[in-house]
Amino acid sequence: MISSKRKLTSRKVKDPKLDTLNHRVKLLTRHKLTTKNVISVVTDMKRKKEKCPAWGKHAMLAKISLDSAADVNTICKRYIRKEQVKPSTITLRMWNKTPMKLIGEVHLNLINPKNGDETMATLVVVPNGHMNLLGLDTIRRMGLITVNDDRFIAKVETQKIGDLGEITLKVDENVPAKTLPSRKLPLSLQDDVKKEIDKLVERQVLITVTEPSKWVSQMAVVRKPNGKLRICIDPQPLNTALMREHYKVPTLDDVLPKLANAKIFSLLDVQEAYWHVKLDKGSSNLTTMITPFGRYRWARLPFGLKEKKEVGLTEITCHGHRITREGVKVDNAKVKAIQEMPCPTDVTGVKRLCGMVQCMAKFLPDLSNDLAPIRELTRKEAPWKWSDECEAAFQTVKKRLTEAPILSYFDVNKEVVLQVDSSKSGLGAVLMQEGKPVEFASRALKPSECNWAQIEKEALSMLYGLAF
Repeated sequence: MISSKRKLTSRKVKDPKLDTLNHRVKLLTRHKLTTKNVISVVTDMKRKKEKCPAWGKHAMLAKISLDSAADVNTICKRYIRKEQVKPSTITLRMWNKTPMKLIGEVHLNLINPKNGDETMATLVVVPNGHMNLLGLDTIRRMGLITVNDDRFIAKVETQKIGDLGEITLKVDENVPAKTLPSRKLPLSLQDDVKKEIDKLVERQVLITVTEPSKWVSQMAVVRKPNGKLRICIDPQPLNTALMREHYKVPTLDDVLPKLANAKIFSLLDVQEAYWHVKLDKGSSNLTTMITPFGRYRWARLPFGLKEKKEVGLTEITCHGHRITREGVKVDNAKVKAIQEMPCPTDVTGVKRLCGMVQCMAKFLPDLSNDLAPIRELTRKEAPWKWSDECEAAFQTVKKRLTEAPILSYFDVNKEVVLQVDSSKSGLGAVLMQEGKPVEFASRALKPSECNWAQIEKEALSMLYGLAF
């Protein structure tokens, strides 16, 4: 009888000659008909003695394990009478590919103690010391496990495009229509672009236009990472006339607190998602585009220039944030861009640097003080001079980025601690939960605020911390 379905922990045994009293034989499925591979596995759980199926005419109780990865059944020699054993053509191999000695095979009538059902099965007789196993086929026939095939998602491969309904594009009639000329296309791309357009026409994504068009946009061609071409419309002129329906889109700060207990992340994108939405005739005419091969209008909603799909990740990058199970980390690409950034040579370069660093301000404590020497160069009356102090500040910011801490996800159910501080030139604050930072914030003091007493600056830092 089988009364336990607990999972075994497996490992390879380095020396097959070792004492095998605690070894459990596990059979791995292979495509060969007469050869079965065997490895030794052990369990770190103490099992209580369990009743097992009755073996043949003379009922015998023994311990047996279920192995859904095995394609044959095994039984130790001591449970079988010699006259029951028949020759076997099956060869079992250990994990190191060495053959395992077999005694033969036996046909036994197994009884399921839960319902009394009998199942005839063939078991390979192995030397004593190995574990009795039931393979997947026998387990299923005895009703010990059930494979729910209807719950598996079938892989569907089809060239057909989905249909999520039809939409209408609304334009502002006060915006004048624009008819643009065709862009020049490199000779090296012309044949490939023509083939791709013909495919889209065949799939009824594009429709050839012969009548006059009020709106004519230009075509954009992008080569995807896999080498294929993507045909798009450059909708900039049309976008100025489209009347949009406005919806509140959640920001990253709205989403991050909901990820506190997340472990696995996915970035999903439906294949050719925009094409699943049809355009009515009037809207389709608005999307007419000019190519070197004539005019075409989109019968399906045109999509943008980017695509991305990643599933089952422990980390994803979104808007300069690396979202992981440990918390939020700074984007390595952003850090690399600043690390490789040369020293600014003018005020515009300084503003560009400050803007890039400010995007990662939540990861950097005391950023306003670190940038103070560099920020002074942006004042109107300040002469341009990239001093040693500015260079030191630049290197400090780079170092802080490489050492940026992991930010915890905000949890409304946890205690919140707000720490604030002020200096002669800036304010700083950090939001913490369970001793871990959730977000840093800092800003420079205004010229008038620099003249305040220190106690007033401390009070101001409290107000700033509550407001950031």
